[in-house]
Amino acid sequence: MEGLGRVEEDARVRLTGFRAGRQVEVRATGGVVVTWLRAAVADIQALGGSAGAFVVDAGAPPAGVAALAALPPDPAAWRDVRIRGGADGLVAVRRSGASGYRRDLELLELLAEALGAVPLPPIDTAVADPP
Repeated sequence: MEGLGRVEEDARVRLTGFRAGRQVEVRATGGVVVTWLRAAVADIQALGGSAGAFVVDAGAPPAGVAALAALPPDPAAWRDVRIRGGADGLVAVRRSGASGYRRDLELLELLAEALGAVPLPPIDTAVADPP
């Protein structure tokens, strides 16, 4: 994917780099893929439901709720995908094949735009865990 470099460490694969001025880290290990977009946003949490639409926690910013509600339901893409965001960035977690990270990253970028995200300074993501 554009702007991301691949690093393999034992049983873990990491993709790291920058997209649209924001630091990105994708980690795949043990059937779990974590995608981290380092841009500060208002607190938001959501879970992809069995019908493929996101259920957003109460108190989420209206712009984030609207962005997730505008997505067409897609159980194959979004079922059980967890989204969370806050001061340390946006994170998507899925239990499936690593190929889903592309959709997760595009979703996080969509949310970042909707929420007026502020890019965070780069860090060494090899030694930092996603929030």
